Amino acid sequence: MSTIAIVGGHGKIALLTTEELAAGGHSVRSLIRDPDQADDIRAVGGEPVVLDIASATTEQLVDVVSGTDAIIFTAGAGGKQGPQATFAVDRDGALKTIAAAEHAGVARLLLVSYLHADDPESVKDNPGMQPYQQAKHAADSVLRKSDLLWTILRPGVLNDDPASKRVAIGNGIKSGTTSRANVAALLAALATSTLAARRVLNVVDGETDIPIALGQVASL
Repeated sequence: MSTIAIVGGHGKIALLTTEELAAGGHSVRSLIRDPDQADDIRAVGGEPVVLDIASATTEQLVDVVSGTDAIIFTAGAGGKQGPQATFAVDRDGALKTIAAAEHAGVARLLLVSYLHADDPESVKDNPGMQPYQQAKHAADSVLRKSDLLWTILRPGVLNDDPASKRVAIGNGIKSGTTSRANVAALLAALATSTLAARRVLNVVDGETDIPIALGQVASL
């Protein structure tokens, strides 16, 4: 069984991923900012670790992720707390996590991005979302240049539909919606394998079972 660290452990996707991993017998260290969230982490089978990704040092992150088999970064200010918070979490938090993985010798790192991370034109008419796009693009770019066994997951517009565990994955996907529960199922599958290593996965809800979809990616 694997031990997985999740940065941004109290988010909806993170809680669903923790529950999925724990149900499979894996151990999860969930990094959270607020100690009041600890019971929610335990309720889905995770071990809460209180550490604010925005203010944490790389050295502190190294201490937390050392000995894990994979790290999932799904923290995000979501562009809703202003540019400063967005860059502190979505960009700088991700960069610290990448550095921590390298220093701790954790080869596998999964990063939850979004469908238009490489497309600044997609937010040109929405100034409030520009820092979010810039932060995600910066984090993705650094990770893609690393030697880690990374996978970047880029869902479409998120929804709270139950997990169908059926998706569409492809470079040509430019729009669509993605269930948070399907993202969680993908993360659980990827965190406990090296499937889709060093791949960027554009993913929306679809008609292909997740194991088959990931197998198709691996064969490309």
